[in-house]
Formats: sequence, C-alpha cells, structure tokens
Amino acid sequence: MKIEEVNCFALRGDGTLLIKTEPDELGDKYQYCFYITDTDGGVFKSPYVKESFIMYKAEKLGVYTIKAFMKNTETDEKVNEVSEYKLTAKKAWLLAPAKEQPQKNASVSLEFLEGMENPAIIATVKGDITDDMEYAWYIYKEGEPDTEYRSPYLPDRTFLYYPKKKGTYSVKVFINGSKGKFSVKSNTVEVS
Repeated sequence: MKIEEVNCFALRGDGTLLIKTEPDELGDKYQYCFYITDTDGGVFKSPYVKESFIMYKAEKLGVYTIKAFMKNTETDEKVNEVSEYKLTAKKAWLLAPAKEQPQKNASVSLEFLEGMENPAIIATVKGDITDDMEYAWYIYKEGEPDTEYRSPYLPDRTFLYYPKKKGTYSVKVFINGSKGKFSVKSNTVEVS
C-alpha cells in the first residue's frame, strides 16, 4: 500500500488545482489526506476522504508543496512514505480572469461489440471537432470508486477498450485542441 505518484493539474485559469494521487492499490477501504504548504508557510490539511483527489484553489503566486497520505480504514495502517509534489503557481494561470468558454458541440457515443474473440467497448467523439484535437479517455465501471482505465492524450477520436469484468460502463473524454480544453461524458453500456 503506497502512493506511487502525485499529479497536479491547473484548471479553468483561475488558480483551481486538481490534485490526484496514483496509489498502487485501489478499493473502498482506502482513504487519502492532503497537506498543501504555500510560499508563506501556510498549511491546508484536508481530512481523510475516500476520493484519491481533491480540488484546491491557489490564492497567490509562488511554490506550493503538496504531500499526500493514504490509510487503510480496516486496519488503520497509514503509509509511512509521503509522496511530495512541488509546483510553482504561475501568473498566467493563477491570476488570469475567467475566460468565456466557447461553445463546444461534441458528444461521445459508446457501444459494446459482442461476438468477437475479445468483446470490446468502442467510444467515438462526434460533432464539431478539428484535426488538432487530442483525447484522453477515462473508463468508469458503475459501482467502482475510481476509474477503471485512464489513457494519456491520444490523437484518435475513437477508442477501443477491452473490459475484464461484466457490468455497466461509461466514458468521460477530455479533449484538448485549438478550441480549448473541455470534456464530454458518454451514455452507459452494459457488458455481459
């Protein structure tokens, strides 16, 4: 049981950060806690929560140190190793005024392809898309606390996923290109 990595993403251009851990094990018995120290030594401590991520709003420029902790709620065992991440809050994303979001006319369709040697889920982005767009695919299985699968940004607007278990699945795709960054969610599909 350990946190292998801590990642941080600047969202919306207003200082909002998505801080995400990458634990080596997933499950309902694990909880996560975050300590964030700003340039002036101010510390934000979150309570232990079941989500492996938090949203945090950086209020000033400078270096932030993020420490993530993990514990097993069944045994109360806590991770001895602390994963640490340092980031520099930049003027460009911290103090930028909120931009008016352009209209995005995109959707993602999802279907289950049966009758193949390895049944698959196929997801396709449709709508107002451009050649410079890249797509990060997050696969969710109903009843699971975290994503089933996450891809890096890829150039293809179609994605094939081979589920290992039966259940209800959905997809959230993050799109990045000349029209900005945005995400769309799919319908659900039943894998039997």
